[in-house]
Amino acid sequence: MRIRTQSLIAVAIALGSMVVIATLLAHIAAGGQRTLQAQQDSRVVARDVTSLLVLTQQYNLNFDAQPAAQWHQVHASLLKTIGASMAASTTAEPELLALREHIAQLDPLFSRLEETALDDDSPFTQRRRSLLLERLAAQSQEMAELRYAWATKIGIAQRQQQQALGTIVLGGPTVLLLVCCALAWVIRRDLLRPLAQLQTAATALELGEPTPRMNSVAVNEVGDASRAFDGMADALLLTNAQLKHEAAEHRSVRQQLALVLDNVPALIAHIGVDQRYELVNRAYLEWDHRVSGDLVGHSVEAVHGKSEYAELQPYLERALAGEKVVFEAMLTRGIQSHVMRVSYVPEFDAAHRVSGVFSMKTDITELRRSEDRLRMVMDASPVGIFTRSPDGVLTFVNPAWLRITGRTEAQALKTTLGQLVHPEDQGRVRALWKIAMMKRDPLVSEHRYLRPDGSVIWVRAHISMLRRDGVIECGIGVIEDITDRRMVDQALAEKTVALARSNEDLERFAYVASHDLQEPLRMVNMFGQLMMQRKAAQLDAEGLEFLGFMVDGGQRAHELVRDLLSLARLDSQAKPLEPVMLESVLGDTLDQLSDSLQKTGAVVTHDTLPTVMGDRGQLGQLLTNLVGNAVKFCAGAAPAVHVSAAHERGLWRISVRDNGIGIEPRHFDRIFVIFQRLHLRSEHPGTGIGLSICKRVVERHGGRITVESTPGQGSTFSFTLPDTAAPPTMSLATPAAA
Repeated sequence: MRIRTQSLIAVAIALGSMVVIATLLAHIAAGGQRTLQAQQDSRVVARDVTSLLVLTQQYNLNFDAQPAAQWHQVHASLLKTIGASMAASTTAEPELLALREHIAQLDPLFSRLEETALDDDSPFTQRRRSLLLERLAAQSQEMAELRYAWATKIGIAQRQQQQALGTIVLGGPTVLLLVCCALAWVIRRDLLRPLAQLQTAATALELGEPTPRMNSVAVNEVGDASRAFDGMADALLLTNAQLKHEAAEHRSVRQQLALVLDNVPALIAHIGVDQRYELVNRAYLEWDHRVSGDLVGHSVEAVHGKSEYAELQPYLERALAGEKVVFEAMLTRGIQSHVMRVSYVPEFDAAHRVSGVFSMKTDITELRRSEDRLRMVMDASPVGIFTRSPDGVLTFVNPAWLRITGRTEAQALKTTLGQLVHPEDQGRVRALWKIAMMKRDPLVSEHRYLRPDGSVIWVRAHISMLRRDGVIECGIGVIEDITDRRMVDQALAEKTVALARSNEDLERFAYVASHDLQEPLRMVNMFGQLMMQRKAAQLDAEGLEFLGFMVDGGQRAHELVRDLLSLARLDSQAKPLEPVMLESVLGDTLDQLSDSLQKTGAVVTHDTLPTVMGDRGQLGQLLTNLVGNAVKFCAGAAPAVHVSAAHERGLWRISVRDNGIGIEPRHFDRIFVIFQRLHLRSEHPGTGIGLSICKRVVERHGGRITVESTPGQGSTFSFTLPDTAAPPTMSLATPAAA
């Protein structure tokens, strides 16, 4: 049997199977559609039956015309739905017939119920209504049961359709697969296997190897071709052997040339003397997104367009005249323009005449863009940038460098190191360049430049060397003008020295003053107290009062000198920061204030206090002043003081809360100023220096002290101290003026 006949039979079987499967699927789909419609009608019938029951009850309550009208509308809709379902059904459903009969019986019953609304409200009428309602309810119940039986039958039909669909879906492809397998087996036996043998023989014939004989006896198209091939092979074998050697040599040369051209990253083409492309490599086609037929055989003008050809033509004509030409041109690829470096190299024949031009193009668009971006950065940079050759000659400067040095570009490129750098700094700068040539890390130097107008500026220079393969190509430097900063630093250094000298003088004065004042004050206090003890009987009341004023004034002067000396020595007697346990410092403070605490009946409580970085002595002064003030400024009741701690962003916030007299908010800033008091000494004694000392101590530790208070309700003084893991910005070991 012929292969064509076998193929037609197999295709007919496959198509017939597909038609049968499609017909079954269409039948099942139509049945499924009818089933879905019947299921939807069943839901509508259930809804309408329920609506009839509800409307019947509503009408029975008030005998209103509106429920009656709605009842008749629902009844008509129900009849219509049943009629549509019966029309769509292929067979007469007994459930639908029974439903239609029951629905038809509802209308006379409801009409009789409507007639009873016109009768009087006698017991007979009421009994009649009750019977009608019972009949309507019974009919509705029977309808609901019939609707349920109908819905159950629909569900069974739907499941049967799904099972049939599954059988067809699974069985249909199986049948088709079997048909296809049978067809594939026939094709493989009668077509593919003989064709493979024919291809093997043809390959052997092409390579000049012994050709296997087909010797086919099949009575079909492949058998005819096999026998014809055997005859052709015998005729061509001799000729193929003669041409094999020449073809192999020619193919080898072409493969080598194509391999070289296709793997060169440049765009290579050969242009004939008629200015038409004769050869292009793979890179050219990939770059231009074209195929070989779009370029080979077409003129340069047709490929690039008139505008680009006008730019290329002069160079191409020079190359055709025998000159090698290298230039840059803007060529378009799609909708984007690219900067290309083009080389035209003429090709000469044996008579030394130009037979064509080799074109080589390289896309340098990104290189030019990078150069433009680098030039923009150089021009916009606020710092001066320059490059020097290894022998020290300036090769590039940017506008900022010209502005800083006060030179033009022409002057800059002629400026030597001796003309640019201040004579006193030249030796150091030359040594710096030598070190930079030996090291790979950038070096930093601050030295002076000389401007053409004779002025001197200070610059900060960052110097490094650009190396390629271990060889220094040039030196790169970045400079910034720091003249103003140097002047500020010099002025600041002078003021720092003057301030340090002033602080030393003030501390010396405070120490001498306090030491010299202590002796006369002690004499005044001592002899005043002796006079009050020994001569009190000889003095009148006024003399005793004056003597008391003298003793009290001497005592207050002694306290004032003592506090002033403590304030003056905060810097000079400061100690290096170290971890300090505030629990221990607070314990020492409470021991020091024990007399005051017992006298006033004060209660001091505290949370668990942390370990901070600080000066133990000064932190003791801080807590002594704050707790002492809390005890001193009490409001009559026993003082209650609480010390708490909270961690906030690397700092500890320590708070001292009391129940004292409080402070008005307008005095919050005033209380930290030296000698500022809010009360008379007769009410609350003191020198007005304690909170100033607290503020100085907290600021020396890099913190801040604040107060929150309500008059009559107490105050809370809070200050921050550095955690042991985050030391403050200022060290107490160095005076602030230094």
